[in-house]
Amino acid sequence: MNGLRAVNIVLIKVEKIKKMQSNAKGLYWILKNKICPQISPNKTYEGLLGGFLMSVCTFLIIGKILEFTVFFTIIAGVGICVSSFLGDFSASWIKRKYGVKDFSSALPGQGGFLDRFDSFITAGAFVYLFHLIFTIV
Repeated sequence: MNGLRAVNIVLIKVEKIKKMQSNAKGLYWILKNKICPQISPNKTYEGLLGGFLMSVCTFLIIGKILEFTVFFTIIAGVGICVSSFLGDFSASWIKRKYGVKDFSSALPGQGGFLDRFDSFITAGAFVYLFHLIFTIV
């Protein structure tokens, strides 16, 4: 399987797991240390850490199945986690800056269509750049 295609498939799975685990860990953790309440009041360090650990572990398992090297797997997993968080956080910042609750009414109660894909956009950009770097090296 082509390396970029495999990483794109993994990106979709890992990103979904990260988002679900971040929400679950952030909701059920006893301590709730907010990252930046004025931009995104529901994002906590506990949720970020829980989502990060779960998605990196998932990426390690999938990387083993797809026979990626450990170095490649860890760098890609961490990069996807960080870039997806930055995408989600920057979308929240844009909404706060312009005083809107949701980006659209297409998906009621979910923040709009862009809110479902904000982290995929930045994580996808990371995967593309990551692929370019690893094909050059």
